[in-house]
Formats: sequence, structure tokens, C-alpha cells
Amino acid sequence: MATLRKLPAKGMCSTCWYFVLALSATCDRGLSAGGGQIPTFGTTVVESAGFRGNIYLIPTNAIALPNLKHLNPVGTIYTTRLNVPPRDFREGFPGITGRIEWFAIDYQGRFFVPSRGRYQFGLISDDGSKLYIDNRRIIDNDGIHPPSGCQANLELEVGTHSIQVLYMQGPGLFVALQLFIAKAREPWRVFDTRDYIPPENTSETLGKKGVRKLSEGYCRGG
Repeated sequence: MATLRKLPAKGMCSTCWYFVLALSATCDRGLSAGGGQIPTFGTTVVESAGFRGNIYLIPTNAIALPNLKHLNPVGTIYTTRLNVPPRDFREGFPGITGRIEWFAIDYQGRFFVPSRGRYQFGLISDDGSKLYIDNRRIIDNDGIHPPSGCQANLELEVGTHSIQVLYMQGPGLFVALQLFIAKAREPWRVFDTRDYIPPENTSETLGKKGVRKLSEGYCRGG
């Protein structure tokens, strides 16, 4: 598998990103394929504390994520983490739409930050993907491409934040969708909504003022 090289010094934040596409194989808590679990985009079992993913069929030969607001979902899946490492496109699909190409998934959820702090988010995908926090675009890794990763640095306020990941699978060969997080001076790990469950008495999100982008989305291809 290809490695995401160290980024140029220009514009770098103090925390360098030495991301690798096989990162999930060494992630903690057995959340990866290396932990014995079969990678999946989600199941039909409702997970109230996780991501809800609406599945859409997209036009053949689309070159980027379409506006999903103009499409009707054909199914819904649930998951607490996005951790499908780069793999053959015939493996690890939801199994709902009857397709292995030309579909998109809109994942939405919430996560709670107990203290103000700086965080890094990393998103790897094949093909396109985007990350939004509090309705603000944080990472844009859209388009038709091999496994590629992007990273951005944020400052998050205390409270409940909304999170959205848009993903598309175009033509075959490979698929990948992985979302990582790292708090300042801590190692990367697979983002799992169960690690950030909002308190029962917290129901409202912060909105755009709850997130401050500290760097642009650095990207590297596979």
C-alpha cells in the first residue's frame, strides 16, 4: 500500500502528519481489520449513538459527489465508526443497494467535547469524501481517485457538535473510507462516536461558532 509522505514544511502546523494508508492496522482497541473485525460501511441495526448513513444511487460516470438533496435515499445503515481500509471493491459493502459501484452515503451524527481543545481529523477515501463539523466543511477529498488522505487541524469548544461525512464510490478496483482523530499531543485513532457520547441533558449543537479551523485540509494521494 502507498504511504502518505510527510508534507512540505511550508504551511505546516506544529504537529506533523505522518499518515499511512494502512494506519488502521495499528490503531488501538482492535477497531481495524487487524483487530479481527470485518470492515463494513454499516449495518441495518439501529445505533442511536452512532452515524446514520443514507444511501443514494448516483449517476454512472459521476466525477464528484452530486447534490444528494436532489436524490431520494434507497436505504439506511448505521455504524459507530468509519473504518474500511483500502481493499478490493468487491468486499466490505453495505449489501443494501445491490450495487458495488456508483453509490453515495451521507453519514450524520453527533459527538461531545468535554473540554475546549485542539484536534486533528484525518479522512481517507476511495473515491470522494468530505467532512463537515457543525455544518462547516473541514476536509474536501472529493473526486474519482485511488485511496487518498486529507488532514485538518481544529479548535473545538466544549459541547455537542454535529458531524457529517459524505462518501461516494465511483468505478471499481478499490474502496476505502476511514475517519481518524487525534487530540493535541495524543496518537491517531479511529474516530468512534461511542467515545464522544453527549450527556443526556445535552441536546443542542453549538453551530459554526463551536469550531475554529486552524489549518487547511492537507492532502496526499495513494
